[in-house]
Amino acid sequence: MCSSVAGMLLVVGDAHEEIVVELGASPPRGGVGSAHIVRRRGGSAANVAALAAEAHAAARYAGQVGLDHAGDFLIEDLEESGVDVCITRQGRTGTAVIVRSGATTTRIVDRATATQCTGFKSAVLDDVTLIHLPASAFSVEPLATAVEDLLGEAIERGIPITIDAADPETIDELGAGEMRSLIAQLRPLAFFCNRAESVHLGLHGREPMAGALYTVVTSGPRPALLLSANSAVSFPVPPVAGIVDQDGAGDGFVTGFLLAHLGGQAPATCMRAGHLLASRVLRHAGPRLSIVQAVAKETSVSASTTS
Repeated sequence: MCSSVAGMLLVVGDAHEEIVVELGASPPRGGVGSAHIVRRRGGSAANVAALAAEAHAAARYAGQVGLDHAGDFLIEDLEESGVDVCITRQGRTGTAVIVRSGATTTRIVDRATATQCTGFKSAVLDDVTLIHLPASAFSVEPLATAVEDLLGEAIERGIPITIDAADPETIDELGAGEMRSLIAQLRPLAFFCNRAESVHLGLHGREPMAGALYTVVTSGPRPALLLSANSAVSFPVPPVAGIVDQDGAGDGFVTGFLLAHLGGQAPATCMRAGHLLASRVLRHAGPRLSIVQAVAKETSVSASTTS
């Protein structure tokens, strides 16, 4: 059920179970090795909604999860974070598996039912003052059409939109030209991407994304750029001590920027707020602002490996 709250961030897109496998010593081929395995909430859209709620903002998440225990877990996790959950359910919940071995990280994603969402109720937009979504919401049908219909109604209501490039794989799936055309058509308040995604999109130097009022380009520990049609401003990243996990830092930056904007702050202040919230995420395991993870499941196990 969607509650009625005045002034709200709506985030649309995937929520999936994320399984992080931290390998110890290199496991023998075809043998058994030890690993530390964590199950947690994943999906950029779900993460941004949860981080916003943890930061005491009104946040709503809209998407689809499966009729299974993983779906139950995600709903419980989001609700305990304070998110207003507007979820449809069918099929099986998506899963992302992240395997870390030394300096190597491999990410495998099965979006499953998240891409099969066929529509959103108009009530999802009630009281919403800003909508954010990763570009992956446009990459697969029928979700893409459902999202486009929702955004059409949002534009009629005068609700501003922000979009995140998601990742290079999403750009490849949509096509760089198609994504650029989409942004030009939707004319979002802000378009977020990292340096690699900017290059993948064919943007040169400090070229902003056509159609977006602001283009925000992050680059890990290097300065982030705030680009518009007639300006380019660099924002250094303050040093962060005690980094625990880099996963979710990008979602943290986006969340900080969006919440500052909702608070009426100028774009430069939004950039600094993005860096600040990202630094808080970096000091915790996974995309959270608190060490309290009431429904997180964490175990050390033996992992079988096959050749």
